[in-house]
Amino acid sequence: MPDEQQTNYIIDRALARRHLTPRQKRALNDLMRAQVIEERPTKRGNVMRIGRSQTQRAAALGVDRDTVLEWDRTPLVAGNPATSPTPTHAI
Repeated sequence: MPDEQQTNYIIDRALARRHLTPRQKRALNDLMRAQVIEERPTKRGNVMRIGRSQTQRAAALGVDRDTVLEWDRTPLVAGNPATSPTPTHAI
């Protein structure tokens, strides 16, 4: 399975769990935030990376959009398993 499909599978399985702690939800938010779903070329020749919006992540996690907005204020940390391109474990 390609890396992107593995990441989607892990996210989907974690979201299917009924009892996620707030810490687990935040880790999943970081993982979804770091995930690029699509890349589109711009008029200037750059590449725009498109992922899940804050509203989409809030709905998937079952939290308010304001909560996701608050979580997004912290930068993603390189080397954090929750923000690596391919997670090595299920959250």
